[in-house]
Formats: sequence, structure tokens, C-alpha cells
Amino acid sequence: MKFLRFTLPLHFRLPSSIRLMPSTGVSWRITAVRANLYVLFAVYVLSGTFGRFPWKADEPYSFAIVWNVVNHDRWLIPYIGDDPFMEKPPLIFWLGALCVRLFPWLAPHEASRLAVLVCLAVTLWGFCHALKRLYAEIPQPRLSAPAWRFCGIALLVANLGLAEHIHKFTADLGQLAGAMVALAALMSAVSATHTPSFCRTLRHGAAFGSGCGIALLSKGLLMPGVLFATWACCLPWLLTLRGRRGVAFLLCAVLALLPFAVPWPLALYASAPDLFYEWFWVNNVGRFVGFSSLGGHDNPLLDRVFAVALAGAPASLLLVKGGISGMVAIARRTLSHRGWEGQPGAALRRYPARWVVAVYVAVGLTTLLSSGAMRDIYLMPFLPAMALLALPLLQAGNAWQRRAARALDGIFLLLLLVIIVTALQLIYTGTPRLLHGMWPGIDHQLPLRFWLRPDGTSVGLACLALALWAGVACHRRPELLRSWAAGMTAVWSVALLLLLPWLDAARSYHQPFVQLRTLLAAPNCLATDGLGESELGMLHYLTGVAGRRIYAGHSGEGEPGHMNAAALGCDYLLVQQAREERDAPPAPSWRRIWSGQRPADDRLFILYRARRGDAHAAPTALP
Repeated sequence: MKFLRFTLPLHFRLPSSIRLMPSTGVSWRITAVRANLYVLFAVYVLSGTFGRFPWKADEPYSFAIVWNVVNHDRWLIPYIGDDPFMEKPPLIFWLGALCVRLFPWLAPHEASRLAVLVCLAVTLWGFCHALKRLYAEIPQPRLSAPAWRFCGIALLVANLGLAEHIHKFTADLGQLAGAMVALAALMSAVSATHTPSFCRTLRHGAAFGSGCGIALLSKGLLMPGVLFATWACCLPWLLTLRGRRGVAFLLCAVLALLPFAVPWPLALYASAPDLFYEWFWVNNVGRFVGFSSLGGHDNPLLDRVFAVALAGAPASLLLVKGGISGMVAIARRTLSHRGWEGQPGAALRRYPARWVVAVYVAVGLTTLLSSGAMRDIYLMPFLPAMALLALPLLQAGNAWQRRAARALDGIFLLLLLVIIVTALQLIYTGTPRLLHGMWPGIDHQLPLRFWLRPDGTSVGLACLALALWAGVACHRRPELLRSWAAGMTAVWSVALLLLLPWLDAARSYHQPFVQLRTLLAAPNCLATDGLGESELGMLHYLTGVAGRRIYAGHSGEGEPGHMNAAALGCDYLLVQQAREERDAPPAPSWRRIWSGQRPADDRLFILYRARRGDAHAAPTALP
């Protein structure tokens, strides 16, 4: 039986029935369909990034830190309201503040999101360099370089785990950009496709160290640790990382890392040693070792594995299929008593860049699956690498794939029609009857009564997205990846362009806090109970009043039982509680003056005011 080479770094052989590479002779010119998709991808990135207020979970407090930098010059220590926030270093917040300063005619929360585009541009740059390194390792490529690059970008954009997170201003985008630059640099350093050059080695080392530094100063120690662990795992097997070139690479990487890793931590330690301890030990070491319960610490292993498979789709599905095929190949070779002499070593010499990506994904996912805390957003730096690994596993277009592509086009057409009909119903009747009939529980997520006012620019971009998708869907030669990428991006773009005010009303804190602003007339101070970082950040931005937690602590809602001395003497108290909880003042000295909530939210805000003459007695009655 004829065999083809298995394209994962294991370098086994598989049956010819398993076609791992697309077989198409596309020329170097960009076809019309490919151009349509590139424009659609650009619309997808912009849709939902602008034109709204910050959304939970991480974006409100991220912008609140930027707001403090811009208004109070708090560049060294991140603040939310008047409280230090030491979960993340400040690089991405500095970038957001710089965008606010450079574009003062934009709303501050909109200007800060220009940093999102900067991070995505850096990520795409690193991803394209990584694609170039992988393409150079293919001895007889079936695809042209532009076609290879297009398939890689389409697989990245079509990733489910990136869809929401790349549209929000969070520190994880800075970590994503830095990790991608560092990974591309490490792949270039081990690549055997170019002539060895000492200057090139220094350049790759500087890029690797800079990428690690960007990731460190954006999110913390996790990604620099994973990247250097990847380098250490590859060190015994890849000769290019050893010898004089290897020493030069490492030295240059360390020197490039120092400007990111030394000045800010040293300045933080000199200014506030207790906050340095909280950042380094509690929020970095403790979060992942497991002795700090800061979110994502109570999810079981099975849920984490499912989150990896779902967030990494469709790349994760291709990798699972490739892994199963590899195990079948191993079993066949073992049963046939054929030896493995020279196979692993030959694979390392022939595909070193691919090995680096495989080791990086294995080290990163093993770290997250075994760590004390894991959230879906933590997977972001590994999703582009999963796409790089899965790209060679794309099958050539056969009959069943063409039928599947047509079926996908039909499903996405139905989804687009539902979105359009929902938008028209909200415009003319104020009630999403069709969507409510299909999804009875929608009233727990979105308001059932909402009058949508269409915006000409958004409608125009939605029509453009529909036209671009139709141009791809009507192509006479459907392809599965192309149909998925076009359909997913079109559904996201049309939904976020047409329904954004409706979604924003449910997910942002604009409506309740704007109502609250008129009631907080020159307060002595505002105590809060039950408000997390996101609520406190938006409260400060939209009302101009920085809330003070009644419980001490810099994360979450504070530590119950440890009263915050700064909240003593406040004449206002804002409480957030579940709607079904008993609505009663915490003490007779407090009088309820307002209540409100986000539409369709099950959490209620209640504002109390100390009765006249009792302002100094009220804090003793705080819950």
C-alpha cells in the first residue's frame, strides 16, 4: 500500500486515503474570493470592537485602570477607583491611555480600544512569519505561498475561542501579541531553511526576548515561563539552539527581556513592597499553584479539556483527527514489526519549526490543565499555535467536503436571516418575536422590549458583509474551511452591526449608572457592597464617584469580615444583590433612594443614603 508522510512532527507514514494537504494550483495572485474574505475578515475585526460601552467580564475594569492613568497619572500602580488592582501589569493599560491621549476627540472608552487593533496587528505579523517558516519546511508544497498564508489566516480567524476576546480591550491581547512574536522568533531561530547567520541569530534572540517581555508586562509570568520552558525542551534536540549561536540567541533574548522585566517590578517594589508581593506571589504564583482563589479555580479537569476542544475548534478537531491517524500508523507499524530507526531524528532535522510549535502547545496546555486556575481566556496565546499545527492537516476538497460546505452555507444563511428579521422586528415592533419563539429563555439574557434605532454606517457595513459572504457562498467550487470562515465572520459581523445597541443595553452598565449619576450630588463618599472590579470601574467612569468597598481587599468584592476603614463615614451606600434577596436597608440609619439594574440582569443595584444627622453613625451599621 502506498503511504504519504504524516505532517505532524512525529513524521510517521499514513495511508494515501488520508489526504493531509490541500491539492490546488492557485497562482500567486489573490483571487476574487480570497480578496472578498480578507475584506470580510477586516469587517469582522471592527464589528463589535467600537460603538459600545465596556462589557464584562474583564473589559470594564481594564478601561477603569486606563481612566485612572489618564485622569490621575497613576502610571506605576494600576487603580480601579481608589483601590490598587494588582492582578495584571500595566503595559496594555499604558497603551490604552496613550491612545486616549492621542485621540482626545473620541470617547475615552472608544479611543482605548485602538490598542486592540495594535495588538491584533502585532499578532498577525508574528503569525504570518510563523506561517512562512512552516511553509519553508515543506519540500514539495502543493499550495502556493499566498494560498498557504490565506488558509492559515482563515483557520485563525475562524477560531471559536478568539471570536469574543479579540474584540474586547483586555490585558490578554497584549499577552497574545507578545507570545506570538516570541514563538515566531523561536521558530525562525531553529529553522534549517536559511543560511546560518550570526546577525540573524541575534535578531531572532532579540525578538524572542521582546515577545516574552511584552507578554510578561501585559499579563504576568505565565507566558514567559511557558516560552522559556519550550526553549529548554527543544534545547537537547535542536542543534541550532546550542553552541555559539545558541549562546548568542539566549544572551540577546535575556538582554531584550530586561527592559520589560526589571524597571516596573523594581519601581513597584520600591514604592509599595506589599503590592509587589500581592502581584508576584498572590496573583502570579498563587493563582496557578492553587493557593489563591481568584477565579477559574474550581473547574474540573474534564471541563478544562472540553474548553480546550471548544475554544480551539476547528483546529482542535483537526488535531484530534491527526492524533488518531498517528496512533493508527504507530499501531500498524508496530504490528508489522517494522523498526523506527532514524525516524524521530529525521523528523527533527526536517521539521524543526513544527516541532517547536508542537512543544509550545504541549507545554502550555499541560500547564493550564494542571494549574490551580484556568479560564477560557487563558487559552488565547495557544490558539494561533494550534492553528499552525492543524494547517497541514487540512484535507483536499472531496465530494463529502463540498456537500458539507454547502450545508454550512445553508445553516449560516438561516442564521443571517434570523438576525435580519430580529433587527427588523426590534425596529418596527420593539419585540424580537421570532428569536423569542426560537429561544424562550432569551429574556434572561436580553431585554424583550427594546426599540432599535438603525445607524446608517452600521447598516451599510452589514450589507457589505452580506454581499461579501454571498460572493463566497455562491462560488461554484465550495471549500469547507472557506465556508466556515466566511459564515462565522459574516454572522458575527451582521449581528454586531445590526443588533449592537440591543446587546450593549444588556451587557454594559451605561443605563443604570447614568441614572445613578444624577442622585450622587457631591457625596462625602460612596460605600459599596457586592460590587466587583467591573462594576466599580464603570461606576467611577460614568458617575465620577469612586466607590469604596466596605470590606478590605484589592480583588473581587473584598474579604468579608475585614472592614475597610476608608468606607467609614460615607453618606451613601450602593449595594448589588440578587433580585430574589430580601430588599431591606442594612440598618435603620440608611434610607433607600433608588434601585436599578441592567436589562435582563438578575442582579439589582440599590442606593441608600444616610439619614440627616446620622452620617457618622451609619458606618457602624454597615453589613
